[in-house]
Amino acid sequence: MIKEEHMKRILVILVVFLLMFFAGCVGAENGKPAKDTRAQEDHVKQPQVSIFITTHFGTKVIADKSLPLKSGASVMDVLGEHFDIETAYGGGFVNGINGIRSNYTKKLGNESPKMDWFYYVNGVQASVGCLEYFPRPGDIIWWDYHDWDNAMFIPAVTGCYPEPFLHGYEHKTKGTLIMYQQGYEAIAEKIAANLEVLGAKNIELKNFDPGKILNRDMPTMVVGVWDHIGQDANIQKIMENKRKTGIYLDLSTSEFTALNPEREKVQSFTEHPGAIFATGTGSGDGAPLWIVTGMDNTGLHSAVEVLTEERSKIKGSFAVIIEGDQVINVPAVQPVVQ
Repeated sequence: MIKEEHMKRILVILVVFLLMFFAGCVGAENGKPAKDTRAQEDHVKQPQVSIFITTHFGTKVIADKSLPLKSGASVMDVLGEHFDIETAYGGGFVNGINGIRSNYTKKLGNESPKMDWFYYVNGVQASVGCLEYFPRPGDIIWWDYHDWDNAMFIPAVTGCYPEPFLHGYEHKTKGTLIMYQQGYEAIAEKIAANLEVLGAKNIELKNFDPGKILNRDMPTMVVGVWDHIGQDANIQKIMENKRKTGIYLDLSTSEFTALNPEREKVQSFTEHPGAIFATGTGSGDGAPLWIVTGMDNTGLHSAVEVLTEERSKIKGSFAVIIEGDQVINVPAVQPVVQ
């Protein structure tokens, strides 16, 4: 009996020893002490903001980072803390990022290219300077350096999808309206289901209503073949007034054409092309308009497939044309070497 109790005590001591040994080894590798992961955990717990920096209409990516967002920080604060920036006009204008500088500042009156930095919040061009915009957790802040001679204002871009349908500018998004051409409800439902998975709330589906094109009160997406939706008078005005609406495509029932920053025709697509592009009523539009279309049924399905299944292909795009396996960013820009 005494021997049995003695054996039990030995077993208990052995178990305790093993537990202590393994507890001390948690996180250790090859006999090395476990690393202190508290700093990493604190970084993850901190609110984050995405900073995306490109040049020439998204052609070249300079940075793509998720960064901690301090309380009360402006876009300028976040940018200045993590990148080498230069400012002008009293410190409120970003003149350069990582050595890429404005070609126009202090050169008014000469023939210098009008190249400057512009920023977008969740796919919408900002309406205030970066000292005055205070991002919220989850925001995507996109800086792009480009020629603005033919379009100082590009109200909305597609390259932050699923924004602006999650939060939008100043987190004004309270819902999403998807209007579809009659007979294409299933396609609209597919887009809505994809947006819901990505976090969008209060998605409304309805038949295409031309009156809602100009009277939008939430981010709105129009889905249909160009032969139908392109006949709408309001959409025609958007396509005609490209300098104001920031459009770099020509669309017809026979071809979709990519334009360059000077809005000259660069390349036409005739083999069942699709297109995804966006616009708005001006900077800071809380209810931008997206158009997902195709020259025909095949082109429309290709555009929807890219949007819902391969959205990484439109990241950093101002707009896209899709033809077969190709996703072409527009405006069409020649490869740039910095």
